Amino acid sequence: GDNVRHGLNRDLAFTDAARTGRPVFVEDMDAYRARYPSSGEATVSLGEGARAALPMRDGERTIGSVVFAWETPRVFDDALRSTLSTIAEMATQSVIRASLTEAQAADAQHSRDLALLAEQLARVTTVDQLATAVVERAPIPVGAMTANIALFEDGPVPAAPLPPFPSGGVDQFGLRALEQDLPGMEAIRDGRAVVLASVEDIRSRFPGRYTEAVTELGATATVHLPLLGADSTPLGAIGFAWRDAPGFSET
Repeated sequence: GDNVRHGLNRDLAFTDAARTGRPVFVEDMDAYRARYPSSGEATVSLGEGARAALPMRDGERTIGSVVFAWETPRVFDDALRSTLSTIAEMATQSVIRASLTEAQAADAQHSRDLALLAEQLARVTTVDQLATAVVERAPIPVGAMTANIALFEDGPVPAAPLPPFPSGGVDQFGLRALEQDLPGMEAIRDGRAVVLASVEDIRSRFPGRYTEAVTELGATATVHLPLLGADSTPLGAIGFAWRDAPGFSET
């Protein structure tokens, strides 16, 4: 049948098994209705007899449940319970394998995205080409909506802004004073990443023009990383913006 979403707080056999990690065996529909009085017609449509729901366990973690429905009452003897447990274990292993396959595919795509970025950066010979590479390829491996780069000079800092910046925002390679209260400039000054993980962070730390521009862009989180030379000399900063704030981690 069609997939239906149920919260674990629903009082049903399969949510009970998923929530508690224990199997549920109910021998007939009268007993089921008595145990789960909030169950509706959708439950009856699966069958008007016995029910069994078994947790899908991955070690100590319950990742779901498998439900079985019969048209008639049924006694759950040891042999039947063992068979149902085996089926639940097989289903669990299938889900785990599918999850691993999806994770491996995502990792492979991530590696390809990084390789394409590295390939484009390797061909860079001008500042314009560097800005283009950052804007076009840098957001992809980290799932950002856009990226920018600021390059340090002895004086104002030329910055390629977060494209597509709102009309009236900063210009391509507009100059920024290193003292300006902007996350990219702070990253260059302090030599540390500036992580703004939410709209609240952005507003509280950089109120005014930056907040207005980022909000108009539709971003909810930004990160600016310093670009440091071999001797920790500041070279500039690279920034990223996300429409949906990610969970930031070391990777």
